Amino acid sequence: MCRNNLKEFLFLPNATDAKVIPVEDLETLDTYSQQNHSEIVGIIFKDTFSYQLKFSWGYRVPFTDEFIDHAAHCTEYEEEIFTCAISTFWNYGFIPFQASLNAAIIEVTTNHSVMKDLMSITGITMKVESFVAQHGVMYDFCIFFSVISFSPFTYFLSLNVTRERKRLKELMKLMGLQDTAFWLSWGLLYAGYVSIVATFLALMTSRLVYTTGFFTIFSLFILYGLSLIALTFLLSVLIRKPVLTGLTVFLLTLFWGCLGILILYRKLPVSLEWILSFLSPFAFTAGMVQMILLDNDPQGDSSLMMATFVMLLLDTVLYMALALYFDKLLPGDYGHRHSPLFFLKSWFWSPNPRSGRVFFENENNHIHSSDDSFEPVSPEFHGKEAIRIKNIKKEYKKKAGKVEAFLHVNETCNSERITSLIQQHIPDAKLAGRSEEKLVYTLPLERTDKFPGLYSDLDGCTDQGIVNYGVSMTTLNEVFLKLEGKTAVDEAGILGQEPGGDGRLSESEQASSRLPEMKREVLSGLALWRQQFRTVARIRFLKLKCERRPLYILFFIVGISFLPLILEHLLLKIFFQPHVWPLNPGLYFLSSGQKPHAHLTHLLILNNTGSPIEDLIHSLERQNIMLDVDDFASKNGTYDPSHNGAIVVSRQEMDYRFSAVCHTKRMNCFAVLINIISNALLGILNSTEQIQIQRSNFVEVNFYLGFGTLESSFFWMLLAASISPYIGMSSIGDCKLKIRSRLHLSGLFPSAYWFGQAAVDMPLNLVILLCMSAPNYFLALNRMMLPTRIIFTLVMARLKAPLLMFMYVVSFMSRKRSSSDFWCLCFFVVSTIHSPPCLHCLIFLFTLRCLEAKEGKKMMTRDPIFRIYPRSNSAYPSLGDPEGEDDDVLAERARTANALDSSDAQEKPVIIASCLCKEYEVQKRNCFSKRKKKVASRNVSFCVKQGEVLGLLGHSGAGKSTLLRMIVGETAPSAGKVVSGSVRGDKERRFPGYCPQAEALWPDFTVREHLEVYAAVKGMTKEDTSAAITRYFLMVFALELQEHLKVPVKKLSVGINRKLCFALSMLGNPTVILLDEPSIGMDPKGQQQMWQMILATCKSKENGAILSTHNMAEAEAVCDRVAIVVAGQLRFIGSIQHLKSKFGRDYVLEMKAKQPGQMEALHAEILRLFPQAVRKERYSSLIVYKLPMNDVCPLSSAFLKLEEVKQGFDLENYSLSQSTLEQVFLELTMEQDPGDFDEELEPTVKWKLLPSEDP
Repeated sequence: MCRNNLKEFLFLPNATDAKVIPVEDLETLDTYSQQNHSEIVGIIFKDTFSYQLKFSWGYRVPFTDEFIDHAAHCTEYEEEIFTCAISTFWNYGFIPFQASLNAAIIEVTTNHSVMKDLMSITGITMKVESFVAQHGVMYDFCIFFSVISFSPFTYFLSLNVTRERKRLKELMKLMGLQDTAFWLSWGLLYAGYVSIVATFLALMTSRLVYTTGFFTIFSLFILYGLSLIALTFLLSVLIRKPVLTGLTVFLLTLFWGCLGILILYRKLPVSLEWILSFLSPFAFTAGMVQMILLDNDPQGDSSLMMATFVMLLLDTVLYMALALYFDKLLPGDYGHRHSPLFFLKSWFWSPNPRSGRVFFENENNHIHSSDDSFEPVSPEFHGKEAIRIKNIKKEYKKKAGKVEAFLHVNETCNSERITSLIQQHIPDAKLAGRSEEKLVYTLPLERTDKFPGLYSDLDGCTDQGIVNYGVSMTTLNEVFLKLEGKTAVDEAGILGQEPGGDGRLSESEQASSRLPEMKREVLSGLALWRQQFRTVARIRFLKLKCERRPLYILFFIVGISFLPLILEHLLLKIFFQPHVWPLNPGLYFLSSGQKPHAHLTHLLILNNTGSPIEDLIHSLERQNIMLDVDDFASKNGTYDPSHNGAIVVSRQEMDYRFSAVCHTKRMNCFAVLINIISNALLGILNSTEQIQIQRSNFVEVNFYLGFGTLESSFFWMLLAASISPYIGMSSIGDCKLKIRSRLHLSGLFPSAYWFGQAAVDMPLNLVILLCMSAPNYFLALNRMMLPTRIIFTLVMARLKAPLLMFMYVVSFMSRKRSSSDFWCLCFFVVSTIHSPPCLHCLIFLFTLRCLEAKEGKKMMTRDPIFRIYPRSNSAYPSLGDPEGEDDDVLAERARTANALDSSDAQEKPVIIASCLCKEYEVQKRNCFSKRKKKVASRNVSFCVKQGEVLGLLGHSGAGKSTLLRMIVGETAPSAGKVVSGSVRGDKERRFPGYCPQAEALWPDFTVREHLEVYAAVKGMTKEDTSAAITRYFLMVFALELQEHLKVPVKKLSVGINRKLCFALSMLGNPTVILLDEPSIGMDPKGQQQMWQMILATCKSKENGAILSTHNMAEAEAVCDRVAIVVAGQLRFIGSIQHLKSKFGRDYVLEMKAKQPGQMEALHAEILRLFPQAVRKERYSSLIVYKLPMNDVCPLSSAFLKLEEVKQGFDLENYSLSQSTLEQVFLELTMEQDPGDFDEELEPTVKWKLLPSEDP
């Protein structure tokens, strides 16, 4: 057929100036369609009677081939306009074009024109019954969100149940808990939650599903929720980790539920649907699909809903049974594992309440021996005991035979003379420790017979500078270390030194003496700022490297950004790829001999001619179509939707006239019927050939849906902007761990911290932005020119800097990561003001600077970028005059005042705290109550001399840590003044060494990385940093840190972390050393090592230290003086021996007799010698007394009496020791008022201190 003849035959409505252009092959046709933007219709002839029509997407043909059962195939607008999608073929010219092309083929092959017959065909749609249309995508999402609607509850249920089962279930079972009670309690609790949510979900779903009642919908949701609870129980038994259990429940629910959506599209066999219904999310989705289909076909099978309910109930019972089964089979860490067939045993079905007791009794040996191997049981407990212990022996070992003598001396004391005097009486006495006001000697307990003479001579040495003295027994810690093979006394430990030495440590000093001195070149100014900037950038990089979770989340965000593009490509591949639809009768009609099919029917032929049409029927049957022939008068095909299509035959003169009647859901029905009529006319003309026609579409390279493009996707833009909050809020972790405050106190400039963070965060933001936008360049370059896309990416990148600075401001203000999303939204609102992004950066930087300055933390030097200056040391007005203070406290206050006025830098104390006060505002109970203030510190004054260690003692909440924070500058005092610094003036400013109680460490950083970071922050050069690290590991090798250099902190013990915190505070040779509970959480050996380190560091006459502690042994071992703080007030300050002598009321006397029968006579003798003695404890051969100080003094007389008792009663040994520091401390702090701690105590309770009881 030539081109000119074809143009004469073809008819395409609404097409002017149509051209017929022949092409050589299909590739040329596709290329031409892509390069030409005008409408193109392709005709591909395979032979004379077979051709294919190709149209562009959306031009003259619908987008889809067939409508699924629940889709809207017809639409009514305002009850006047009624249209169906099937009319697209007729209204936009596809059918006339097909008819003209078929007429041309028939005329060319038979030389007979049928153009008039085919062009006169009319199209009629069958009657459309009323139905509720559900648009496919919307209802797919509705089903999807319904499937995951209970996911929050199942997640929290999985967390709680898995944790409770792992930690407490076995313990509660020992107390009588039944397994069913455990599961039922959790099930009933969350069943209540599920019922509430199911009610709301049923109300919302009833607005979308019209033919199904509320109770049916509610039943579906409640049964689904209960099945998910049972499924969560099952997985919590199988999976031991709570988070993994919750994630598994969610993923299984999501996968099984989405698998059920295939039922909506008839993609699964019915048998497989019933098998998969044992998965409750799949069964629930099947129920939702059934409700949707009932809307489209109200006459459908409603019994399927009841079957769905039965399957959900069966799933619930099955999951619960499996959970109980595996709970027995896979118990927790402490449970009893049963055999797999335990349910077949009789005890499982008829449990005996006393079976547990019988089980254990069977394990006992009922033959009671007559010896003492069994612990004796009181008669009232006979028959009631559950456990009896056999073959337990007690052994008593002799105490370490040492006594410590403490001498409180003044500056005129000659220690060598005192040592010589003591060794004249006891040659093996050793000088254990020495400080400016104290001498400590260890005396053998076996030489108590020499004590009377010794103490008599000490009483007479009034000109030797001895203020007072006392005795004390060896502590339990020293006994423990002795058993471990090391003691502080024997091996130059805490107080160990040789008598002639002048230092308090030997081991650490010898190690440090072997090292070269550091250069002590400390950077300052811009050089220090640059080093701190690089250090913070390194910290940020190390955090990203070590903490894998943030990187995984960032990768996940980048992956999410690809979803719109991937989804668009998938939709284009699925729905908009070229597809060939054969328009043959087999598409809708049964062929001869074919069995009935769900969507295939007979072709209905209605005779409206009034005469036989045998020739036409014979021609139609030759096309292998099963026909239903009827008279038009008896059956109207337009009202019979049981057929997919019908042909109404009538006559006009001698020619046939046809009307094509189609079902509205059969999209290609008109095209198929036109082809059937064309072949029928061709057969009437005695031709054996049949016209074969196919429909397809051109490949649309430039066609896209829009939501996958980078520049038109709001989702992409929002996701790109959300990265900055996540990255910028990383500093909150430093605030939570108190690391940022620790770095600030170590000398870190605020500007260096924020700029160092930005140095890593900004490139990271840009890299992620490029990764998110790169797929758009590679996958969709043809949609927009490359320069335009680059400009768009740069426009997005310009928002990164201001948004990042804004997040820094938010992280400083909120200190909570959860608020980042809210502030990010606020930024989008503010950013609608069209101003240059650099202006935003400057505004946020200035805001950050103001916030840092307002925080008020003390700075040693001026910030070169933010221009924040050090806080002045001006005194704040006092909150009131102290009353009723101790004489030593008043004397200390006078010395502090004189030190403030002193101009002698060499004699000036290292730390001066004058009248320090601190008040906090207590949070109000409600909006109507008055805001109260809590006083944490009240007019505390003291000073620390060079080379001195001052101990702060007090109960928790007494105000010790508040005092340290005010001295170090972390907290500004409400009143008072603090002066601290280098003893050499202001020429060399060194940052204080502060070791807080909280471990301010990065969990994933190693020990070496911590030391390097803090050394760099303090301005130490690389050479000094390396030397300092070596120095601390050799000087204090007892700290045992060498082997942990490359180990992350989170894998270290608490003791090692405390040692690391102390080492960090000592970097840079600080003049002021503040230690808050440095040895907390350590064993006795670790405490001894820490004390060695403290004394080795503070041996310099340039340093001064304050030690806050609860450990009295630590205070005695390390401190030169102690200050007792009670309710924020200073109650005492002075040396430990002075404290014991001044406030110690009693001595403790322990006597051990060789013969227990002498105990009564011994007791009478002690009461005769010491009339005020009080017996505290009595055992078979041991008796303990508390002796008032008046009865004991002088010690020489007391020991003389005790020696007489020892000789007269043949005692094994005895010991007389002074009150311990802990006893004296408790006596001093008994007057503390609970109201001073917290004004928010319960007002209905009357607080009263109980008097001390004498045993």
